[in-house]
Amino acid sequence: MTIPLLEAINISKRYMTSSGESSAIEGINLALERGEAIGIAGPSGAGKSTLARIICGMEAPSEGGIFLEGIDIQRDKSIRRRIQMIWQDPAASLNPYMTVAQLIIEPIEAFNRATGNRPKERLAELSEMVGIPKRLFAMRPHELSGGQCFRVSVARALAADPIVLVCDESFSSLDLPSLGELMEVLQNLQRILNLSLVIISHDLFVIRRMCSRVAVIFGGKIEEQGTTREVFSTPRSPSTRKLISSLLPWP
Repeated sequence: MTIPLLEAINISKRYMTSSGESSAIEGINLALERGEAIGIAGPSGAGKSTLARIICGMEAPSEGGIFLEGIDIQRDKSIRRRIQMIWQDPAASLNPYMTVAQLIIEPIEAFNRATGNRPKERLAELSEMVGIPKRLFAMRPHELSGGQCFRVSVARALAADPIVLVCDESFSSLDLPSLGELMEVLQNLQRILNLSLVIISHDLFVIRRMCSRVAVIFGGKIEEQGTTREVFSTPRSPSTRKLISSLLPWP
């Protein structure tokens, strides 16, 4: 039996609050193959961002595990760099005191992926891949547009040589022209680098455009999952039907 590239097995996360224990997600099971894109859809507060942090190893699950190529990322932390996050607000996630060149070179050096003159060469390679012109290298995040900050965030993530990119509402702050361009950037990278993508979004247009499969989360649990076409065209649960009711019919 083939092992999925990334697998979430029976993931649950509970937090202690002033009123007692509260469950954020419960019994989540997902599998992602190499080069595949899966969408995680659901309303605000459904548990999507909690799941994203657990997938990236930023939080430990209360139960279950995240396995990358069959290895538990909580037991072998060295493999976590192969899963990188593109944050919800790319501009806010960038150090405001660093230039674009510094922001991209920093993870190249941190992960020991380059020595000597190689960081500058890698900077040029990554910038070309995501569409960052050299004229922006000396600029700082506040001088960039939202779309440009997104490209910098993607280049920083790629500096770690990931095999999985997790996008947690990463497109929510973009205008429509930038949205189309940057979805195409990620899809090109997915094809060229054979990347796997986890697209977490309440915007079903993004998921429909980018993902071959989708899982719909309500109240911390997966309501249903399947191919994007199947779930969007013939949703089984009332919650999923309500979620996609504002979406235009599948062409």
